[in-house]
Amino acid sequence: MVKSLQVQIQKYIEEHGEATPKLLISHFQVSAVTVHHHLKALIKENTIQKFGVTPRVFYRMIYTPAVSVSSTFTIGNDIHHGAAVHFPRVPIAYSKLINENFYTISPSGTPEFGIVAFYHWVTKRKLDFVKTAQQYADTVKKYESLKNKLGLIDATQKIQESFPQTQLKKMYYVDFYSYPVFGKTKLGTLLLNAKQTMDISLIEQTIEVAKPKILAIIQKYSIDALAFVPPTISRKVQFMTELEKAFGDMLPIVKLEKVRNTIAVQQKTLKIFDDRVENAQNTIFVADERHFKNALIIDDAVGSGATIAVVSQKLLRQKTAQNTYAVSIVGSANSKQFEVINEI
Repeated sequence: MVKSLQVQIQKYIEEHGEATPKLLISHFQVSAVTVHHHLKALIKENTIQKFGVTPRVFYRMIYTPAVSVSSTFTIGNDIHHGAAVHFPRVPIAYSKLINENFYTISPSGTPEFGIVAFYHWVTKRKLDFVKTAQQYADTVKKYESLKNKLGLIDATQKIQESFPQTQLKKMYYVDFYSYPVFGKTKLGTLLLNAKQTMDISLIEQTIEVAKPKILAIIQKYSIDALAFVPPTISRKVQFMTELEKAFGDMLPIVKLEKVRNTIAVQQKTLKIFDDRVENAQNTIFVADERHFKNALIIDDAVGSGATIAVVSQKLLRQKTAQNTYAVSIVGSANSKQFEVINEI
């Protein structure tokens, strides 16, 4: 309700061009304290700007200028500049969120990011630029608000409900894989393309985002061993192998082995929940006789959660770990249940 009123105040100022506190108090029938609280929050977000001195004060939206901007994109580590793009002005708070979060790969394979890339994305879909920019900014803010103080998404309850017998202490995502309507997040896009292209630059970018979050978990829970979920499909460059290298000799690595039978069956191809559990039970083994107190299981993406649940169970049963924790680079934004991420 509180957040809803703030959004309504923002929309009122946007629609009317400007507004005084007195007008807002009268229109929304709320106290002066409430109105000023939301005005201060909107100023902090760089959404509105204050003009004048009490008692003659009014507030106005802050917009990015409606100007031509040179499009920027990267190929590998090189920055390239494309043709100038002209797009309508939008509130600077929206522009900031779009520049920080919007990242896509063009059909020709070029990484594109920021507000210019967003403008191209919107134009291709024949959408209203300003309205869609607001929707995107609101979506990002909504899902960012679900992160904890470490900047992680807590999926513990979800995996405990999906696997009632699990003794996993905590499970986190570094980020969501995708947003409703807008598709893959920046990290989701990086991870998908890093794995599919085996491009070392994309792999390094993905790890650069994820590593600090994993380190925060290691510190918070006094982790003394890491267990990296092994990949199913053979690739010349494996994302999980590169991720493991990024932690170097920081902590002991619990050896998990992936048994490859006649046909390597990927978890994402299995639609029945029990089949996923069976796949994990019969293809991943703990090949380590050491014993640790707190082990952190690390995976690139959570589908059903079966792999992490089974690995946790095996580590505990074999007394390789007294306690197990888990983190995935990306996971489903569905708050009720796990969803299969077919692409990764």
